[in-house]
Amino acid sequence: MLKVGELDKPANVPCKHLCAHGCGVFDNRPTPTCGAFTCDWREGFLPKSAIPSKTHMVVWKTHLPTQDGERVEILECNIAEGEPIHQATFDHLMKCSENITVMFVRGEETWAYARGRKLAAWSPGARLSMRLDRRGIVEQVNTGS
Repeated sequence: MLKVGELDKPANVPCKHLCAHGCGVFDNRPTPTCGAFTCDWREGFLPKSAIPSKTHMVVWKTHLPTQDGERVEILECNIAEGEPIHQATFDHLMKCSENITVMFVRGEETWAYARGRKLAAWSPGARLSMRLDRRGIVEQVNTGS
């Protein structure tokens, strides 16, 4: 589902290193993309029903810079293009958005939620500026073309 530049892997295409036991180059996987990636479903953060192979959604923690240069944790959810949003996973992430910003990405579309409400949605070519507090909650979103 995810684009991995270090492996020349486009989005929504299985990785050429995928094998019966998972990643065939796991011990030598590239960083920062693969080496730093942790699937929140595999870590037990999401319900068992949210398995990425069935929901076509992958959720992980990532970090964004604050206005004062600190880095804060957010959740990012990548949804395969053309796939619907898995409702149970979405509902779980909405509960999480009370305490952490959740960003959804499907193809070129992105939208963000915090404190249980939608903050913004933007499309290709849009500029985005977010101000995050120290807990990773979006305080303000400015978009433009």
